[in-house]
Amino acid sequence: TENPQIYSSLASLEKKSDGSVASLNIDQSKLLYARACLVSDLLKDIKSTDALRVEIPIGNLTGVNILSGVGPTISVNTILTKAFNAYFESSFTEVGINQSLYRINFIVTYEIDALIPSRVEKISISQSFPVMSTVIVGDVPEALTQIVRLTDDITEEDIDDIFDFGAELN
Repeated sequence: TENPQIYSSLASLEKKSDGSVASLNIDQSKLLYARACLVSDLLKDIKSTDALRVEIPIGNLTGVNILSGVGPTISVNTILTKAFNAYFESSFTEVGINQSLYRINFIVTYEIDALIPSRVEKISISQSFPVMSTVIVGDVPEALTQIVRLTDDITEEDIDDIFDFGAELN
């Protein structure tokens, strides 16, 4: 998009009086504005693209997975159907003890029609573009207890795989 500043302040960290992280706040209005800008850019690109020629290996046309990518290629016209969906997806991922990676990705899904001799093949494509990511770091505890269970039906008496790291017994 022409305005990259819209991404710089999508999120802000709210901190407690001691400086630790209390919450991560997402500015929904800026997020929606960013989506509108990205979709507008996509529509401009779609409007300027009528047809695209791609090379497809003949093995891909057989429908047999083992032949995928094999053989000489044929040139195929594709047409973007101009039907697409664009949305944001956010996720938290554990990256360490009391550390979380927060991501916002822009997901675009669209369909093309591949004009293959004797038929039209609809192909759905999905692409993900990172918009924002941050690592949220909390306090590291002085002790950590990890209990590993193979199945949920194990009783407390059956558990002998408890790992204490840094814990002191009184």
